[in-house]
Amino acid sequence: MIFPILPIFLKNVLGAPFIVIGLIEGVAEGLGSILKYFSGYLSDKIRKRKGLTIIGYALSASSKFIFAIANSSLIVLAARTLDRTGKGIRTAPRDALIAESVDPKERGKYFGIHRASDTAGAVLGTLIAIVILYLLENNISGTLRMILFISFIPASLSVLLLLPVKEVASTRSKQFKDHKLFDFGTLSPRFKKVLIVASLFGLANYSYAFYILRADDIGIMLFLIPVVYLIYNIFYAASVYPAGKLSDKIGRKPLLLSAFVLFALVNLGFAFVINDITVWVLFALYGLFIGLTDGVFKAFISDLAVREHRGEAFGIYHTTIGLATLGGNVLGGLVWQLFGAIWPFILSSVWILIAAFVLLTKVQPVAQKKEAFTADKFRGYRA
Repeated sequence: MIFPILPIFLKNVLGAPFIVIGLIEGVAEGLGSILKYFSGYLSDKIRKRKGLTIIGYALSASSKFIFAIANSSLIVLAARTLDRTGKGIRTAPRDALIAESVDPKERGKYFGIHRASDTAGAVLGTLIAIVILYLLENNISGTLRMILFISFIPASLSVLLLLPVKEVASTRSKQFKDHKLFDFGTLSPRFKKVLIVASLFGLANYSYAFYILRADDIGIMLFLIPVVYLIYNIFYAASVYPAGKLSDKIGRKPLLLSAFVLFALVNLGFAFVINDITVWVLFALYGLFIGLTDGVFKAFISDLAVREHRGEAFGIYHTTIGLATLGGNVLGGLVWQLFGAIWPFILSSVWILIAAFVLLTKVQPVAQKKEAFTADKFRGYRA
């Protein structure tokens, strides 16, 4: 709900310059990315996923209230950092909790369900924001604060819904030994190669703000910006579950390769063929790309990770993606400023095609083995 309007709130209500908005996003994303590794490692160490997940969602929920009462960019920075801190704490344990609660041969499907549910919430939130903005457009400051206050309600409910979830009992093999922080010796060579692909993917996968700014650059009317964001989320939500389920059948690698090629074409479209008509198609395809990769990439990581180190593995993956995306955003912004609007998207196409080449030539497909699975185990996910 807040993502389409937060930049508008910063710029139009608080008067923050663009460089401050960029700094807020950079600091928040960087901290959140680093925390994902530590949180994943800790969840493996204590063999508990649920508690860290709840703490993370609670911190993010509290940030929504702070956004609504903020009267300076500094307070927004604090709220955004709190929000990303919550995301950093919860993400790896939550993904490990999902992976351990479902049939290993259907992980792609269930990661797809999770991402589809998350994005469906984003779609509904954006619709609510559009309606409120339309009805109360004469008071921008009050309307934006109202939306921020409303976003606190579903965020708080998400914490309450986690409380009755039953965590799957975790057992260690007798051969398992604890390892030190930053000891990556447990990672397989194939996992490390996938991390290289993930880092290239992160460099290519700019913040959605780049694409919104490109739409604004070609003159799309301001009130249509949330609608464009809505189109992106609809196609994301509609594709992420089928993509995950399909990856369970044909494998992760073919689907990721297809998505990478699609993204290269989408970026070239944003560079060369974007106009008032094609912008809608391009945002739909952009959402489709995210849907094809989000749950599938996580299922791929889960396939490769040792069970006892799965939380840490997700933490390493998310940290790699996050830091690479941060670097990609900074480089993309610099290229835009120095050379013009088309060049960041050309650069993104280059990065993603390199990622596709590495995935195609260096990463072998994973044989997905079916493990014993019971209804009690599934209830740990859906309870």
